[in-house]
Amino acid sequence: MHLPRYFLQYPAMTFCKKLFLLLALIPLSVFSQKTTITGTAPGAQGKTIRLVKYSDLMTYSDTCIATSTIDSKGSFSISVPLKETIFSYLKIDFNRAPIYLVPGKNYQVKIDSIDYDAPDDKTNPYLNPPELKCTILSNDSNELNNAITKFNSEYDTFVAQHFISISRSRDKKKLDTFKLKIQNSYKNINDVYFTNIVKYRFAALEYTTRTIGDKTVLKKYFSGPPVLYENTAYMEFFNQFFDGYITAESKKIKFKDLDTTINKLVSYTALLDSLGKDTTLKNEVIRELALLKALGELYDNPLFNKSAVLKIISDLATQTKFAAHKNIAENYLKTYTRLAKDAFAPEFILSNFSNESYTLSEFKGRYVYLIFWSTWCIPCISEIALLEKMKATYGTKVEFVAVSCDKQFNTAYYYLQNKKSTITNLFWGNQASLLESYNVKTFPTYVLIGPDGKIVDYPTIKPSVNLDAYLSFLTGIKSK
Repeated sequence: MHLPRYFLQYPAMTFCKKLFLLLALIPLSVFSQKTTITGTAPGAQGKTIRLVKYSDLMTYSDTCIATSTIDSKGSFSISVPLKETIFSYLKIDFNRAPIYLVPGKNYQVKIDSIDYDAPDDKTNPYLNPPELKCTILSNDSNELNNAITKFNSEYDTFVAQHFISISRSRDKKKLDTFKLKIQNSYKNINDVYFTNIVKYRFAALEYTTRTIGDKTVLKKYFSGPPVLYENTAYMEFFNQFFDGYITAESKKIKFKDLDTTINKLVSYTALLDSLGKDTTLKNEVIRELALLKALGELYDNPLFNKSAVLKIISDLATQTKFAAHKNIAENYLKTYTRLAKDAFAPEFILSNFSNESYTLSEFKGRYVYLIFWSTWCIPCISEIALLEKMKATYGTKVEFVAVSCDKQFNTAYYYLQNKKSTITNLFWGNQASLLESYNVKTFPTYVLIGPDGKIVDYPTIKPSVNLDAYLSFLTGIKSK
């Protein structure tokens, strides 16, 4: 690396200043440190283990940052470069084990054995992901995960025993006594991330018990200190405090301000400026972050135009000065538009029950009516029966595709053996990414895809509610 000319022009510049300027020129990626997780997951041989983190702690959008295949002995190893401490999950199928990762650390873990291929438990694993028990093999009692687990246990016990009495009497002394006890118990832990976990969990407790007022909260915890985008306790408290703040709690921000700047002006800058009427939001970073929180709430509010909200989020993503806010805004856009009308439907490769492969793209040129179902779902069964009848009418222009989400192939296979099904029946193959990509939170879930491969409706109407008439309108085929 060549030193900049100004390093030579100013020989009297102190060494510390020169060093600071030099470090500022080095790409941030240089400071990443390799973090490794090695361990065992009995019963998961041959499966893929994914290391997943939240892209941000406001939208909670998942992002996979590393993967590994679990070998025949149940062992695995994952490495990832990290710049700062993060909260993440080790995921096997939908099963997940939470773990905090510190840059440069090596972790030895043991994931308890479970039957990953056990029969259906009649739940949606995407909506209710099972949690794996993961033990970090460390003799260090100050290790971050162990310290957080222990602190959370003590904190939760205290809250269960004293929350009501503190809320009623505003007994701040009892709270301060417990806080002092925690500080003494963990005084040997010099991890800044842990310190902030403790700080903001107590902040949340002070706020919910009303032993501290809103103005004090803003001044003490948000307006002055830096935003800790990756700290779970900080962001949990931020989301809690600003939930409904702009749309309902603030006495200075009126509905007419929001209505004018969003529905009429459709202006990000005008909206951000109008929030300045609340002097507690004078901190530019906090004001914009609170605005992001509010925009996430307003998208589903019938009083606000969805397109206008999306336009403002999009403008914020391109105009903000803060990289973390750009990331949050883009995640909101992905969340709200990835299955919206005219978005391309997520591609898939699935097999039928004769082991023949199908892709979504091969249905191009026809409408695709897609249903995600399971044999234990009674409404699914009755609705699919209606599709069989519609297949005879609209089969030339509509492909009816039923994706079985039973955990075991044989469950759906033997069920269908007794049916004379004419529609396309596919098996999901325990692909976690499939349910995630189509946001399948309940069975049945229906999707209508156009001949161009774009979403027409998500979710679309079910067969028993005028689907016949809808398909007749779309295809021009007369309903029988």
